[in-house]
Amino acid sequence: MKKILTILLSFCLIFSCLSFGGCSKTNQSGVLTIYAPDGAPALALAKQIVDNDNFKTGRVANYKIVKADVIGSKVIQGTGDIVILPVNAATKLYNQGAYGKYKMVSVITHGNLYIMSSAPITLNDLSNKTMGVIGQGQVPDLTLKSILINNSIANVNINYYTRADEMIPMLKTGKLSIGLLPEPAASQLEKVASNITWHRLSVQELYDSQTKEYPQAVVLVKESLLNLYPNLVENMKVAFTENITYLKENVSQAVNAVNSRLEEGVSPSLNANTITSKVIDNCNIFWQDAVDSKDSVIKYVKNMININSISTAIPADDYFYVKEN
Repeated sequence: MKKILTILLSFCLIFSCLSFGGCSKTNQSGVLTIYAPDGAPALALAKQIVDNDNFKTGRVANYKIVKADVIGSKVIQGTGDIVILPVNAATKLYNQGAYGKYKMVSVITHGNLYIMSSAPITLNDLSNKTMGVIGQGQVPDLTLKSILINNSIANVNINYYTRADEMIPMLKTGKLSIGLLPEPAASQLEKVASNITWHRLSVQELYDSQTKEYPQAVVLVKESLLNLYPNLVENMKVAFTENITYLKENVSQAVNAVNSRLEEGVSPSLNANTITSKVIDNCNIFWQDAVDSKDSVIKYVKNMININSISTAIPADDYFYVKEN
């Protein structure tokens, strides 16, 4: 009887493996962990969060929104399967190579910085002025300094702030008249200080007057996943592209979705009351394949190195994902 039972169990196991496409595929299933920093880059995941999108991997999607200053650790530790992070941090971490292989599959945000002023302003007017800037040594600071140097603008006194919500009260009360803010914080300033007529300069246009953009945040994916799921990037591209339309038509739902995945202790920077479809446009969120953005990424990284040689690193060719035929 025991022998018959053993044979029956063996047949059941074989049938189960065949029914689900093979036992090896079952062993590949698990959790797909996706990280993004709070703010505009996190909005690139809104619809995916609502849909619990696993990009057709069969895994359980686990979306996490974290503070911008800890997003790099998710790559260093290898805890993120898919990670959105600033371009300068991504290339620097990649070149360090201590965390295992990731590849850049896309640029997903293309600049959302604006110089906000309580008086009409041009770039040349910044000389001998004091302005607030967030992100010392990071993308906002480095991009601004690159623009100032390329346009021979000197003697700009910069006061640094850790977060936009630290600078906004200073601008609102007139203690500061010029500030560099990202969207949606720039539009939040216009709302909370509506008694002032705010003038803005697009950092994207100042950086490149033709494309009106720069590579700000990129999407990294573990190379092991790319090998395991050959269509992963194509599936991600479809989902990220669909999200752009979704964002404009479902602003409140999108913001609530992102905020629902904030790690414990993280204060949300996104407020549904201050975000409109126009603000979404100003965030410059769209998918651009790695092969199409390679030149702009390398150019941008070189500009950053000219400002601060240790801020980032020029990536090797194999940093950029290319699907094998």
